[in-house]
Amino acid sequence: MSFALRHILVTVGPPTSPHAHAIRRAAELAAESGARLELFHANFNPYAGDAVLMRQSLDEQMEQSLEHSRRRLERLAAPLRRKGLEVTTSVAWDYPAHEAIVRRALIVMPDLLVAETHKHGVGERLVLTNTDWQLVRLCPVPLLLARSRKTYRGAAFVAAIDPFHAHAKPADLDRRILDVAVRLAVQCRAEVHAAHVFRPPAAYIPGSFAEPVPIAASPALLKPFEEAVRARVARFLRPMRRRIAGQHVVAGDPVRELPVLARSLGAALTVMGAVSRSGLKSLFIGHTAERVLDRMSSDVLVVKPHGFRTKVPRKATLPQIIVPPF
Repeated sequence: MSFALRHILVTVGPPTSPHAHAIRRAAELAAESGARLELFHANFNPYAGDAVLMRQSLDEQMEQSLEHSRRRLERLAAPLRRKGLEVTTSVAWDYPAHEAIVRRALIVMPDLLVAETHKHGVGERLVLTNTDWQLVRLCPVPLLLARSRKTYRGAAFVAAIDPFHAHAKPADLDRRILDVAVRLAVQCRAEVHAAHVFRPPAAYIPGSFAEPVPIAASPALLKPFEEAVRARVARFLRPMRRRIAGQHVVAGDPVRELPVLARSLGAALTVMGAVSRSGLKSLFIGHTAERVLDRMSSDVLVVKPHGFRTKVPRKATLPQIIVPPF
């Protein structure tokens, strides 16, 4: 099924967390596409409260907390509605936050989930929380990590593809990346640049302890290899070449070169794929996609292959509420 925006789910954290970028970006996309917005917040407090609140039942305390969050979301929704956008709000008593968000996504199946990230340090890189990382792994719908102030209208989008299907990536994921990037670009009157970063071939020599040490390949080897890569990328992009503003094939480490390319193009958005890994590999933070994410200065839209199934259960299993003694 082709990508289209009809329903955008926006996750809003606690009052102390930032949310302006996510709401602003979601509102921009809704205005361009006519999609409806849903602001969502998950509440949970493992402690029943202080002695004053103990006069209330736990159910009353829970409902009071949820009602407070509803009012807060309604205050955030009011200026969006005044702009003519269709906005609903929803809250849930659920934990942990990433599972609560995924469960809401499983219920309403939005076309896009928008989450807030923030900038920090040199180059204003993305700084992702544990909730962000878990959403990258487990979110069943396209996930937009928002932090850039650049408008999408007339901007450059980068679609990061790998037609060689390195790292056991499902074969249809690149087509889905391009489909999402192009359809968003049409709505925002943006342009799409397809990018592939490949590792050049290398020779190896023994090191001090007989370990293999890579050395740069000779130009005689590198040139035909790069030509073959460019030809492969061009063949893959041929069916969509009229919708692609630029094709970029870069030799080097994807972790470094893709963020550099996105910055050089002034990209407001980078679209890339992610595959949730099973077993012990799912605990390994540091594979290429995650390391690239940590270095991006644009918004990042993460898509999963068709048929992806999240491991988050549809029904929450909440930890026991602790009632402090008087």
